[in-house]
Amino acid sequence: MADLRVIRDETPALSDDELHARGNELATRARQAAIEAVRQSMISEFLSRGLSLQKSDLRRWRERAKTARKAWAKVEALTDELIREIEKNRDAALVGKKMTVVPDGSGRPGHYKTAWIDDPEPEGEK
Repeated sequence: MADLRVIRDETPALSDDELHARGNELATRARQAAIEAVRQSMISEFLSRGLSLQKSDLRRWRERAKTARKAWAKVEALTDELIREIEKNRDAALVGKKMTVVPDGSGRPGHYKTAWIDDPEPEGEK
C-alpha cells in the first residue's frame, strides 16, 4: 500500500458573506442528504417479528444497509466540509491574536475566562 500523507488545505478562508452563503448551501444539502439517509435506513422488515428469513432476505437487508451507510457518509462529508470552512474562517480571524486568561467579571478569586487579544509581537516579527 502506498504511503499517504495529509496535505494541508492552503485555500484562503472565505469572507463572512461567502461563508454564510456557502454554509447555507452545505447545510441545505446536508439536511436533504440526511432526510434521504433516514429514508434509506427505515426498513420496516427489521421491525417485524415472527418472520421466517431466507438467505435472499438477508442479502437484501445487507444491500439496504450498505445503501443507508453510503447515504449517511454523504451527510458526514457535507458536515465535515462545513466545519472545516468555519474553522478556517475562525483561524483566519485569529491571526495576530493571542489567547490570554482574564478575570471572568464575577469578582470571585480564581475565576477566569479565556480571551483573545492583539499580539504585540506576531510570530514572524520576534
